[in-house]
Amino acid sequence: VDKIGLGKTIVFYEDRLGEQFWNNLEFDQWLEIYKVTEDGSPLEKKAVKGMIFSATTIPQVATMYRVSPAGSETEQLAITKMAAQADGFPDWVIIYLVAREGSEIEKTAEQNISRLCTSFGNWDTIYEYTPEGSNLEIMAIEGMANTAKTKEEWLGIFQKLSLRVIFQKNIFPRFYWLFPQKRVLFI
Repeated sequence: VDKIGLGKTIVFYEDRLGEQFWNNLEFDQWLEIYKVTEDGSPLEKKAVKGMIFSATTIPQVATMYRVSPAGSETEQLAITKMAAQADGFPDWVIIYLVAREGSEIEKTAEQNISRLCTSFGNWDTIYEYTPEGSNLEIMAIEGMANTAKTKEEWLGIFQKLSLRVIFQKNIFPRFYWLFPQKRVLFI
């Protein structure tokens, strides 16, 4: 096992392993098996099912979702499990980040993030960990702008964002009160 890894060892001894062995595998072990199996093989299908039923955390279920073929039964099961396990905006952010672009789960995650993020701090955290240029980054910028209440929060937004983004998202007029004496448009 140390030389070739658990996944390859299990693939090699697959026929000799009893039902009790298979029933006691954990998510990470199923994932190792999945990584070394051939596409479409019965063992690959068994590994996918094992991952689904042993996944207990959002990151594990998200991994399951990403390895499932688009539109498959396993993908649907992973989506259902992710949505059921999501507890708060951090989980919905993870779901959003792994969701296939344009998918229903991406839209659901977006709606839940918008509903659950009610403070500048929530949106600021999302902005810090979101890939640049993504729709979620734009949502975070808009969320920060909509929830900023103090001069420090507005200055924080201004420092984080390029002027291009501020002008594109029409956030600049909200900064006027920071510079009451100078109502000059910087270009």
